[in-house]
Amino acid sequence: MMNHQTSPSSQLRLADGILVINLDHRPERLERFRCLANEQPWLTGWQRLPAVAGSKLPGFGCPPWFHGGKRDNAWAGRAGCVLSHRNAIETALSAGWDRVCILEDDLDLPEHSLQIMEKAASWLADHEDLWRVAYLGFTEPVGPCQKLANLSSQHNICRISGCATTHAYVVKRDAMQWILNQLPNESSIWPWLAKHRAIDRWYARHLALEFPVVAVNPSVIGQISDFSDIGQRGAGDDRVGAFYDPIPSKLFPGSQSAYTVKCWLRQVKVAFLDAYDHVRAWRKHANGF
Repeated sequence: MMNHQTSPSSQLRLADGILVINLDHRPERLERFRCLANEQPWLTGWQRLPAVAGSKLPGFGCPPWFHGGKRDNAWAGRAGCVLSHRNAIETALSAGWDRVCILEDDLDLPEHSLQIMEKAASWLADHEDLWRVAYLGFTEPVGPCQKLANLSSQHNICRISGCATTHAYVVKRDAMQWILNQLPNESSIWPWLAKHRAIDRWYARHLALEFPVVAVNPSVIGQISDFSDIGQRGAGDDRVGAFYDPIPSKLFPGSQSAYTVKCWLRQVKVAFLDAYDHVRAWRKHANGF
């Protein structure tokens, strides 16, 4: 069951609901987020969504997918992450929300974030036809990309072909159902992971092929670096700065025709990568994660 906070702010309405994914055994992250939210009007009305613990899912630790490997807990973390985001989208659909903002509890908010968030929320509200998914933070952007609007001298809104991370993004209702239909449930999570590896990897490949995806560039929301239940690794300062790197200029084609061609080539590439992943999934079924 979600923990409800106060009602959403009418001054900055980024979404109809804000869901914060948090594992039961990470209360320190929730408390840290609560302190951040008190300083951010756009986070008014957030709700905690209990994260799924992958190590408690049926099939974890058992053949054919598991054989006592060193990375078993990392795969469990990935499974829990996928199902947590699935639950967030399902929750938003059940609530009748037109937009949901999905956050992970380890997000980082730089000092300038409120001003940029206000401008981003305004642009998203005024240009409903130009996006279905909006990333507020990202790493490893995938081209081709297009700049759509300036938010400030340092930030803009770009259409992107994909990116890594799922710590802060907004989804509109007409994309929620499609995503929900593609994501696995508890009974299909392990074969899905064997093929796709992680939810952000699947998002990066497939969302922009179905509908327009945009991002605030550079990220307006980053992530802290502490122990990761997904990566099963400790803090690393090298991972923090990457969230605030702008999209490289080489990912922006010089003309509309070049952008169109690169989009088509991207679609062909994804088809080949998906075919390879079918083979990789078969191998993991035979040998385990």
